[in-house]
Amino acid sequence: MLMNRHFFMILFSIFFIGIIFWWQKPVAAVSAMAGMNDYADPYQVVKNYWTKMDYRQFDLTREMVTDSALEQHYKIQKVLMDHPLLSIRNVEIEATMQNNTLLARVTSGSVIDQKNEASYLMSVGKSSQGFRITSIKTIQ
Repeated sequence: MLMNRHFFMILFSIFFIGIIFWWQKPVAAVSAMAGMNDYADPYQVVKNYWTKMDYRQFDLTREMVTDSALEQHYKIQKVLMDHPLLSIRNVEIEATMQNNTLLARVTSGSVIDQKNEASYLMSVGKSSQGFRITSIKTIQ
């Protein structure tokens, strides 16, 4: 009798684990986890933007900006495309006195190119999918 009880418990456990894997397909779970925090708060949006720009995921970064920030986005994208060895080494993000506006200090460089530092004032606004970058301004 004891053996039958354990056998049925194991059988039910395997059955329910199988249902979970059948119900939650791996593709759906991975894509949900990948985009979970992209638009959570302004700091996370700016941080993910520069990470994706460094990985040359331009289609994903395009979704993170609004139409008003596209011109500056394409300028940054062109610099990264023209210099394939260029990588973003460090990004420091600081809050400013303005609401939902962050200062991003970006340090880039490569083995061939020398170290370059640039500062960007990035405004983030709320949209239906979460926060998005509404403007990018280069600061000299």
